Amino acid sequence: MITTTETLLKELVPINDEISTVTPLSFPNYQAGLVLFQPRQREDEKWITHTDAEVIGYVLKGQGRLRLPEEESKVSPGVLCHISANTPHDFLAEGDEPLLMFYVTIKVNSEAD
Repeated sequence: MITTTETLLKELVPINDEISTVTPLSFPNYQAGLVLFQPRQREDEKWITHTDAEVIGYVLKGQGRLRLPEEESKVSPGVLCHISANTPHDFLAEGDEPLLMFYVTIKVNSEAD
């Protein structure tokens, strides 16, 4: 499969008023695609935890923050993020532009925990 970011952006599906995703690659052990975060109207935290998957994100466009329980980091184009399974996290777009990321989730063996 070969595609472009522009093509995938046309296929984004809203999850809620802040997040849209497209997942062109989905297999039993991993999936990959784009996630777009719109700037929030409020600063409330929206934690998510993937109990059975590692997450890798690569920022393509926009500015924002990655919140983890013990730290917060600024993210911008070119930043690569790794979030371990069972780690609560929250991405936030900052400014007027959305935060666009390429992501991969990789299933982990939960029995090993």
